[in-house]
Amino acid sequence: MAPTLLSELLRQEQSRRTAIVSEGTAVTFRELRKRSESVSAALARNGVGTGERVLVLLPNGLAFVEAIFGAWQAGCVVVPVDHRAPVARILHLAKDASASAMICAEPILGRVESRLDETPSVRLVINGSSNGVGHEVYKVATGVGTADVEFSPALASDVALLAYTSGTTGQPKGVMHSHDSLMSSLDFTVRHLGLDADDRMLIALPLWHLFALRVLLAHLMVGATAVIEHDILAGIGRALTTRPNAMILVPAAGTMLASEFAMPLARLSPLLRRLSIGAAPITTSLLDKLGKLLPETHIDLPYGMTECRIAYLERIGERHDRRFLATDPELEISVVAPNGEPVEEGMGEIVIRGRGLMVGYWHNTAMENHELQRVGFRTGDLAEVTAGGDRFLLGRLDTVIDVGGEKVFPAEVEAVLLTHPQIADAKVTAVPDPRGIRGEVVKARVVIVGDLERRDIDLHCRRYLEPFKIPAMIEVAVSDSSAR
Repeated sequence: MAPTLLSELLRQEQSRRTAIVSEGTAVTFRELRKRSESVSAALARNGVGTGERVLVLLPNGLAFVEAIFGAWQAGCVVVPVDHRAPVARILHLAKDASASAMICAEPILGRVESRLDETPSVRLVINGSSNGVGHEVYKVATGVGTADVEFSPALASDVALLAYTSGTTGQPKGVMHSHDSLMSSLDFTVRHLGLDADDRMLIALPLWHLFALRVLLAHLMVGATAVIEHDILAGIGRALTTRPNAMILVPAAGTMLASEFAMPLARLSPLLRRLSIGAAPITTSLLDKLGKLLPETHIDLPYGMTECRIAYLERIGERHDRRFLATDPELEISVVAPNGEPVEEGMGEIVIRGRGLMVGYWHNTAMENHELQRVGFRTGDLAEVTAGGDRFLLGRLDTVIDVGGEKVFPAEVEAVLLTHPQIADAKVTAVPDPRGIRGEVVKARVVIVGDLERRDIDLHCRRYLEPFKIPAMIEVAVSDSSAR
């Protein structure tokens, strides 16, 4: 019977298989379940139970996995938070979530302990290390262990995760996912990637981020192994020992590896079956570089956000934007005009409804979240629907540059700039037209290697872009490597 709760991912039939490899320690599903039960017992003994929020402030490692499953086994809601965050932000999120407990490593505990009186809702703080959750309990401490503690069973519709995202406003927004909404996205990931128990996924991205967390959970769902590292360089350095057959990256890490650590990365090509690159747009030039370094590896392009895992994309020729390859069958994905009408051909905003969508936002009223489910979630992302019915992801609505009524997508101009061999980085933004004619014009900030004149950058853009997309202003900085 398929699991319906996240706590059931550590199911009995997988008990002897390795679930986690971290810092030289390999832990089976049975061992992970037992270790997680110690956490759930500590929570329950101290009166932290069903529906209460537990902040998890741990670096990548075994302890993070123990903590989230322990919280789920106790019926709690996991609130993953960047352990590197300033104390003020940690305390703000604890208060905003009305957290009842915190699980954190010793360094974080030392930073927040003296200010815990600022978070009156927090009744319990459990100390953990990177390699396991410890038995030291602060505040209302009555001991930990696994002796006869009863838990109230969770329901698939119960909120399991409260993930904070800054969004476009910069203000933290609490995104609520139920067990069921997360399980839907995991099912889609497993089916599309063809995951099975023989997979070994290298995860060196922060587990508090949903991109990495979803990948971890999808692999545990099928009895596969997650190789968890603190950073990607350590992971690649140990890969010939840990033997992963898949890896996840964000574009920034991919750029660093392709430019500065190309040889160590290339040595992994025979090992890696798949490479998933997500969480931000990726340029065609970076895809080309990674493809050359990893010729035996299939590159997947997941598309989603904290609110929902939506689709996998694919590259089509030299187009900078990506075509929708596969979408979650449990989701209804539409492209709509500003008036809400469906777009049959042309551009519009992506709107999502369905099982894999978040339950809603933490501070919304029940009516507001019900309405969000009914009418759909407006993603703020722009897509193009072609005459043949294909859909292409174009970019964010709020970054589109309006040049005299013509739409310019910064990612497209940045992709062209980055094809020049002497441009190491590029950022494109809108600025007011100094002549006051076109409303906005394109401005490019580029980092160059060696000597490169602005007129050469302009000529390069004119070869590949329509006139209205060519940067009217170009700001140039020289890379550190050139300076040296």
